[in-house]
Amino acid sequence: LNMPAEMQGKVFNRDNAPDDIEQLMFFEAPVSKEDFYGIIKNSNAGIIHLMDFGVKELSADVFVSKLSGMLKYALSNLNGAVSVKRAAKALSASYDAVDCALNLLEDAGMIDLERINEDICKISYVHPIEFSKVKENSLFEDLENHLNDINAFRSFYLNAGAEEIKEMI
Repeated sequence: LNMPAEMQGKVFNRDNAPDDIEQLMFFEAPVSKEDFYGIIKNSNAGIIHLMDFGVKELSADVFVSKLSGMLKYALSNLNGAVSVKRAAKALSASYDAVDCALNLLEDAGMIDLERINEDICKISYVHPIEFSKVKENSLFEDLENHLNDINAFRSFYLNAGAEEIKEMI
């Protein structure tokens, strides 16, 4: 987001939300009810602003395509190091969805993957494969389920009335 410099230091994400703020503004719908509630609870905010800056519904095809591009970049420019958390933030998705997609791409034979820790993976090669091979893999349905959960919560977030949101939190 383009924003004035004085605001840039006041923007945080789900990993570094402060616990002493008066007002909280969501620029996009979080990926889950748990993330949403956790951020609100931990912030102790008295006023919450819910915004929508156009995060589109996540489809597995587009998600895998974007992640594949990120993996190619990581292989070429970052010695193959991939942060699950950074990828999730860039894709506006959950850590579980990115992790599932990495497992899918490894299982389909597209990447060779080494888990360094919970967040960092290292890929050593990106093999060109037909996307149909990815879609035919049994883990593709798991990825679709993760993305459907995210889309369902975002739909609720965007369409629920203020009273429904208040009841949830």
